[in-house]
Amino acid sequence: MISRTLTPFGLLLGLLAVGLSGCPTKKPGSCKRDSDCKKGEKCVKGRCAQCGADKDCGPGKQCINGACRKKAGYCDTNKDCLEGKVCKDHMCSACAKDKECPSGKCVKGRCAESMSGACKEDDDCKDEEVCKGGRCVPAPKPYSGPALCNLKTVHFAFNKAVVRPQDQKVLEANAKCILSVKGRKIHLNGHSDPRGTEEYNLALSNQRAQAVKRYLESLGVPAARLHIVPKGELEATGTNEATWFEDRKVEFVWY
Repeated sequence: MISRTLTPFGLLLGLLAVGLSGCPTKKPGSCKRDSDCKKGEKCVKGRCAQCGADKDCGPGKQCINGACRKKAGYCDTNKDCLEGKVCKDHMCSACAKDKECPSGKCVKGRCAESMSGACKEDDDCKDEEVCKGGRCVPAPKPYSGPALCNLKTVHFAFNKAVVRPQDQKVLEANAKCILSVKGRKIHLNGHSDPRGTEEYNLALSNQRAQAVKRYLESLGVPAARLHIVPKGELEATGTNEATWFEDRKVEFVWY
């Protein structure tokens, strides 16, 4: 008959087996120190994580719930930014100066090349458009209602953009006419004769319209009611000195 009595050594082994089988197992991802985690991870509040703070992540990243995530708006170049923003100090930001944009035009914090129809002045738009609020919009049509008071055209000497003494009285009468009509704007269409380069004539026609505007303002006409439209030699028809004189002018158009 075989004895079933356990020896002291057997009893000890049995107790150890029971004790070990009753120990709780280590939870996956739990830790006490960084060495308990995989390479590239660290122990954060008893759990293995990719990071515990933003400084644990690389440039342009931030620590979110223990994982490194790309910072919103982070960039290396302007190409990384959307909506016309520019890359400043590795963050997509609104532009402040024209030189910050590839096109050289910053419109209300956005680079114009990424905005269809963006503008700073009428010259940035198509011929049939004007710049309004930083965007190109269809140009308004001339007033075509009941007859208003008459606005007379003024002329200029060759290569000059100075209001002639004989035209000062014309502008005084025009100013009274404009002030007598409420709520209507006037386009000052500047013109030149065909002599000279296209660029020069465009600039000269603008200077003539600006001179007329300044004179009208001195007579009390609000600047907001006067809109400059330089046309250069676009509508010139003269062929000699007498007819060229008719080309050198500023016309008034009600809107």
